[in-house]
Amino acid sequence: LAYPDKSSREAAWNKFLNDPEWKAAKADSEKDGKIVAKVESLFLTPTDFSPVVKAAQGDAIRQFELRT
Repeated sequence: LAYPDKSSREAAWNKFLNDPEWKAAKADSEKDGKIVAKVESLFLTPTDFSPVVKAAQGDAIRQFELRT
């Protein structure tokens, strides 16, 4: 997943997690127990030798997150 910055990521996830449809779907999917035991998020910072990743739209620097 990619975001313009960490604050944009936080805003997007907060909006998603507070969506009434998502809350209902999550509750329904977990009625017999949780289906995910643990979520890990890693925020990656490019190094001097990292390949340049071009944005699909514009040239803005983006924030990347790896979920496992």
